[in-house]
Amino acid sequence: MLYRRANKGRVINANDCAEIVKYIQGHLTKEFDLDMMPKEKPVLNVDDLILGLTHHWSRDRSIFPTEEDRLDLATIMLFQSYTAGRPAEFVDGTKSRGRSDPLLDEPNDSLDSTPARPALVTVSSPHSQDELEALESDLSESEEDKDSGDDEESDHAQSDDTDLDDFEVDETGSKDHAKTEENPSFEEKTDQFGNTIRKHKALCYEDITLWVVRDPKQGGRDVLAMEIYLRHHKGVNRKPKPHFLARVIRDDAIDADGFTSAEPFFSTSISKVATRVAWKSYWLKRPVFRKSVRTATKGWEKSKAEPMKYATYAFYLDRIGKGLGSEEPWTSYCMRRGNANAILEKAPNAVVDQVMRHDPMTGCLANAYLNHRVGFNVQDAYLERDPSADGLTRAFTHMSIRCNPEVPKEISKQEFEQLPPDPYIVDLKRKIRLRRMSIRQEYGFIKNAPDEVTTEYRRLQSDLKNAEKNFRDEMTKVFREAYRQQVHKQELERQLKGIVVNEEAELTIIHQLEERNQLQTVLCDFGTNLSVQEVTQRKTLAINLMASLASRREIPQPSMALPPANDPVNDFRDESEHGITIERSAAEIHSSFAHDDPC
Repeated sequence: MLYRRANKGRVINANDCAEIVKYIQGHLTKEFDLDMMPKEKPVLNVDDLILGLTHHWSRDRSIFPTEEDRLDLATIMLFQSYTAGRPAEFVDGTKSRGRSDPLLDEPNDSLDSTPARPALVTVSSPHSQDELEALESDLSESEEDKDSGDDEESDHAQSDDTDLDDFEVDETGSKDHAKTEENPSFEEKTDQFGNTIRKHKALCYEDITLWVVRDPKQGGRDVLAMEIYLRHHKGVNRKPKPHFLARVIRDDAIDADGFTSAEPFFSTSISKVATRVAWKSYWLKRPVFRKSVRTATKGWEKSKAEPMKYATYAFYLDRIGKGLGSEEPWTSYCMRRGNANAILEKAPNAVVDQVMRHDPMTGCLANAYLNHRVGFNVQDAYLERDPSADGLTRAFTHMSIRCNPEVPKEISKQEFEQLPPDPYIVDLKRKIRLRRMSIRQEYGFIKNAPDEVTTEYRRLQSDLKNAEKNFRDEMTKVFREAYRQQVHKQELERQLKGIVVNEEAELTIIHQLEERNQLQTVLCDFGTNLSVQEVTQRKTLAINLMASLASRREIPQPSMALPPANDPVNDFRDESEHGITIERSAAEIHSSFAHDDPC
């Protein structure tokens, strides 16, 4: 979709855009047999969100720079789900290097060798190699938000969320961090009237107002309410107050003594109708969700001024989806679509357009946000039955039914090594080797070569790194799909042979940090038969544990090359005595795929 209206200050003729679209959809589509089918637009409903958050807090073995990032990720997910906000309304949407693991340092500037991996971090997950590879591919303007796809394009004409003017920040925070975090005398910029200047277009403390409201039922406890101001949107809705409270307590942002834990917020008995919670003045212009930066001792801490990058948020979401074995990628727009489709069931289109901040004349809602799986049993409607009693329709219109945590996050090393080499990668390696020999013969050392020569050499190295990553990603995609197909096939064969497999009780994961183990016990208790007092006690306990956990950092452990628990492929091989075997290995499937399309 061409949605640009101007380029470098010059207005683009709409007729020219229309002609380009015609050429693509006509001549190019026929010549190259392009796939013009609309892509899937997965919808994340409340069940999917609970599944993802449960995995995030209790099952995820991935390591974060600090546990504050774990709290921030869950809070942003809830904010997006409840408000249908765009990701750039909560985090920094300026262009950056693409989705990558923040634990990785910036690439080495050395030209003589491939950039080495930092020895600081070894993620403990058995499937963590994908997480340890920074996604280095050079992104185009639209590719930065490629996970949002048509949604971002449809919204672009109505919102400038990603068209920000913030100055560029080093992804590691090393340069700016030296200016702001390590220098205690750092002062934020002020205008001519002495007011602090807001640097970033991300959600800041001044955008959120927390209220303590007198109990409307006259007899119970006071109620917490939150008002949030988003760009192009303002309203009071149900927000993730417990998660946000944990963030506030951790930042010590409340301008009142004694509010350093959750209990004071749930034991008030105010005399006024409502009391506003004031923030400390120096926190007002600071982002709520900030990125983790390096310290002078090579550790990690939360920045006081720099917002979390959208690329980091997208990486964390994608990691949750892979951890759940989801067939569809988890993106920020899955939650935005989920909110839109949920509202459609309760409110007219005019209200939905207001919540989504859409111009009703553009048709953006129908084009980019409607669930591509119709949430209505048309068969029962045609047969004049009651379609509302069908629970299958709800199950199949959302993402969780297609999740299988047993699916590996990436192709195994053994399977990958069995694949034939990609001809394009082989050719790039040959060019780099010849280029290196030529430079050293002529200049002695690569660093002595002219700038244009070293620039070309750098470009070849970057192309090789991107090609290797793209090839591995493609093979991982095929491997995961073959794995899922094998799981379904094996289950059908078991049913034919009458083999009964008893489901084992899910093991409780013991984490390094005791606070996380305690929080896991609280959050995984889905009991509903609780009194108001018990609910309040559980809520305050969860908030305090979140705030306490945010002050800790999990130490990465050496990864162990162990197969995942209940590995279906291993189960297939173990059951060969029952006549069940694997007819084709994943490597054979990948091998044929690689010959057809090496890139």
